Amino acid sequence: MNNIYRIVFSGFTIVLLMSCATSSKQNKITTVTGEEVLSGNQRWLSHEHILVDFSGADSIDPKKWNHDSVITTMSPYLEELKSHQVKYFVDPTPAYLGRDVVLLEKLAKKTGLTILTNTGFYGAFKNKYIPSFALNLSAEDIAKIWIDE
Repeated sequence: MNNIYRIVFSGFTIVLLMSCATSSKQNKITTVTGEEVLSGNQRWLSHEHILVDFSGADSIDPKKWNHDSVITTMSPYLEELKSHQVKYFVDPTPAYLGRDVVLLEKLAKKTGLTILTNTGFYGAFKNKYIPSFALNLSAEDIAKIWIDE
């Protein structure tokens, strides 16, 4: 397996373990608005994207999208999920591909939807979406970046 794919897979594993950490009393998840006790028997959308920017890691610029415009566009769709009893929305958009945790937090607060996101890099298309600095980092250095996120 290519090293970068191991790194990407490791990132998703770290997020899964950290997001679903359990205590002896309650199951908890980490959402874009903070830690939350996991509600059982709830509906999830487990792989959805609010915003994706395919310009590439070295070209991505969060100033290209306007939070108010994205919120206005996406809120009706997210609000509609309530009529389908969806509680959890997992947005796996990686960094350097448009992940915007502040935007996701705003949408979660506006809609009442519980939104989870991830950490990690996306190594498709000859690593177009991995920032060049990350290609020479050790697994430990990358893990530190993701843990700090």
